[in-house]
Parts: sequence; structure tokens; C-alpha cells
Amino acid sequence: LTSHERALQIEEEIYKKLLAAPLRPELRLKVRSEYAVLLSKTGRIDEAIDELEEITVHYTNTTTYGSLGYCYLLKDSVRKAVNFNKEAYDFNSDDPVILDNMTQLYIKLGDYQKAKKYADEMIETLSQELNAARQLQITNEITEIAAATELQK
Repeated sequence: LTSHERALQIEEEIYKKLLAAPLRPELRLKVRSEYAVLLSKTGRIDEAIDELEEITVHYTNTTTYGSLGYCYLLKDSVRKAVNFNKEAYDFNSDDPVILDNMTQLYIKLGDYQKAKKYADEMIETLSQELNAARQLQITNEITEIAAATELQK
């Protein structure tokens, strides 16, 4: 096994132990949704879809929307992909994963104008996130410099 494959194997073991433990219902659904992401990462798309479809009956968040929408795209379940990804976009139109799913969806449908619209939204969102992250980094650097300067006094 490669180190990446071993890491995924360890991650799966952890999720299985967590799911075997008594968890609050909402936490169990969250862990299951993260486990479904792992299933999709390891190529078990059908298992991931089954898990996510069951979860989304009781629990939805940006991760479940993004993950299930992506799995539908991977399986070429066009009707499901269209309906679910539009619902996901209505839920959180600022999430880069959901925007990427919308871009891929419209590429598959051959509507390149709509695909570009969502790609542009994704780029704008990522740009804003990068700017915020850079501003935080600068603030932290200034704080460290100020603290170091104070220590030298």
C-alpha cells in the first residue's frame, strides 16, 4: 500500500469505530456524511450515494450537498445531478464545491455559457477566500513582529 492508501485505510477504521460508538443523532449523521466522502475518495461511489441519500433525508449541510451532487455527476445520473445540484446551489451558492459541481453539470449538459457563469462565481468566491486568508496571515505576522519587538524592549 502507498502511504496515501494506508492513510485512507486508517481513516476508514477510525470512522467505523466512531460509528460503532454511541453518538448523538446529529453527530452520527455528520460522521456518516464524512465517511461517505471517504467512500467517494476510494472509488466506492455507489456506496457513497447510498449513504448520502439516506443521510440527506434527515440531515443536510454544505458537505452533504456538495458530496452527493458530485457523486451524481460521477455516475452520470444526469436527472438526479440536475435536480440535486440546483437544490444545493439554492442552499449555499457561495460554496466552491457546489459551484464546481454546477460548472461540471453544465459542461456535461453542453451549456457552456451557464458553465462559465458558475465557474466565474467559483473563481470570485475562491478569490475572496484567498484574500481573507492572506489578510489573516498578515495580521498574524504583524502580531508576531509586535510581540517580538516588545520582548526586545
